[in-house]
Amino acid sequence: RSLPAGTRTENRLFRQQDDGRFLDVTVQSGLGDTGYGAGCAVGDVNNDGLPDVYVVNYEQDRLFLNSPGGRFLDATEASGIQEREWGTCAAFFDYDRDGWLDLVVVTYTADPEHHHRIGCGFRHGLVSYCGPHKFQPVVDRLYHNEGPVTDGVSGSGPVQVRFRDVTEEAGLSAADSYGFGVVCCDLSGDHWPDILIANDGDANRLWINQKDGTFLEEAVQRGVAYNAMGMAEAGMGIAVGDPDRDGDQDFMISHLSTETTTMYANDGGLFTDRTISAGLAESTLSHTGWGMTLTDLNNDGFLDLPLVHGLVIPCRSGFPFHGEDVFQERDDLILDSDAFWTEYADENLLLMGKPDFSFQEDAEAGGDFRRSVASGRGLMCGDIDRDGAVDLLVTNCGGRARLYRNTMGGGGHWLRVRVVTGEHHRDALGAVVRVHAGETVWTQTLVPQSGYLGSSELTLHFGLGDVSRIDSVTVTWPDGDPATADEEFDINSDADTKPTPAVDRFITLERGTGRPRGDSAQ
Repeated sequence: RSLPAGTRTENRLFRQQDDGRFLDVTVQSGLGDTGYGAGCAVGDVNNDGLPDVYVVNYEQDRLFLNSPGGRFLDATEASGIQEREWGTCAAFFDYDRDGWLDLVVVTYTADPEHHHRIGCGFRHGLVSYCGPHKFQPVVDRLYHNEGPVTDGVSGSGPVQVRFRDVTEEAGLSAADSYGFGVVCCDLSGDHWPDILIANDGDANRLWINQKDGTFLEEAVQRGVAYNAMGMAEAGMGIAVGDPDRDGDQDFMISHLSTETTTMYANDGGLFTDRTISAGLAESTLSHTGWGMTLTDLNNDGFLDLPLVHGLVIPCRSGFPFHGEDVFQERDDLILDSDAFWTEYADENLLLMGKPDFSFQEDAEAGGDFRRSVASGRGLMCGDIDRDGAVDLLVTNCGGRARLYRNTMGGGGHWLRVRVVTGEHHRDALGAVVRVHAGETVWTQTLVPQSGYLGSSELTLHFGLGDVSRIDSVTVTWPDGDPATADEEFDINSDADTKPTPAVDRFITLERGTGRPRGDSAQ
């Protein structure tokens, strides 16, 4: 289970400096894992106020606990997590609402060795990556966070936590498949987080939280297992959001070419395929989609959809015939990554949200992001330069990661919100934030792992258009405590009751305070 000689690399951590540039601090951080990495999840698992990192590998997954100063400790062995299957992505969420983040790990197969090495045959004698049904499907794993470990742990370093595999007792062992994307949030409307998994060439899974530590798989009943034609698709990434502004979470799943990116609109916990009416069918039909996200890139008040693409079958029939030893003996081909991955390159798309809640391609607004041609995979978003415009980071196969700075302008107002809870101000994953301005309400859930195999920033971005005053912001906290379940914040004054501008700023909402903490140093 190792890469060909000379190709093994390590993960990288880049820390942003005061001048906006990034410095490689991998060695100092301790995050330079050399496993065959795929996805990652970010969340504060030990409630110390510092985000921790879970790395999904082709081999043993890794859990890294964050320490003051930015040093990470490999806590995999102490955590009790023993993931050795071919994992793809993971997500932290608090499924039992006990205040400790739990973990779901999505896996593709338990025995990838044979076909991963030799590849599979396609038309014209091509050999490339195998489709899902050449592999043995596997059950995704759920781990419950048992809290701090006290026995045999010294007082120095980050607080250790222990995870327990509850896959079988929670009900997730009832179905297996070839998992890629995952999102954990309330999709049924009962304020308990559910698990949505996009599967490759198989029905999607929607695990509905039963509020007693167990889940029931209800994808078929709720309309998300298949598309409107009743067909399973090759699910890759998931983007979750509320593009129709009706207050619940809709989502989209990216797929292979000829399958479109599919939109599932939420109506009280039941879903309808609205791909065609949303304008997604024609624009996405010819692309193989991976990473994507729903975010307001031009601050006009409507969510936009950037999509990253990359082929899984070489694009030209003239691609050299390498035979069954393509991934085993031809190290020269794999080492020449430019030549290899050029055959899998595709262009990105940028679809802008419209007032009728549909999407329309805008190549000009997409700029360099739209003009890029590569074998893209991951797409993460965040405001790297704190100018109130969401920037994009793309990871590519066989090429550099690309950072795209947002220069659209447009003049729309915006609000960026961080929500924290607990003694150490842990980011409140799963919190639902509603921004009220007259009859308009924008709703977002803090779900950083939305997309494909990655995790975006832990700050919510609201584009407001021409709205210059906000009436209030309401937070539904993820633990369901009725005392503060729907806490209303007056953001027109800060914690010192001083009048402040309500828009075009960063705020932190701390549970139980009722007022913003002031501009946060995000």
